[in-house]
Amino acid sequence: MRIKRSYNVGDKFRMSPDALENYGAQYEGKTFTVAYWCDHYAKPGSGDVHGHPGFDSAAGTAIYGSELNFDLYEWEMERV
Repeated sequence: MRIKRSYNVGDKFRMSPDALENYGAQYEGKTFTVAYWCDHYAKPGSGDVHGHPGFDSAAGTAIYGSELNFDLYEWEMERV
């Protein structure tokens, strides 16, 4: 299955209302920058730069890292 990826490294985003509900209102209105993306599962420590140990292919989208200490799926992000 091909995984959808709508953001690139350097793109700006804000957290969606769903993400704010899960992670907290302290992130509301703040802008973040995509630092990396992952589109498949990889074992921790594998060195696979586009793999993520928490990736779930059932999501159908990539997972993204930023300056946050957790990663987000696309539905948790809104383009700035």
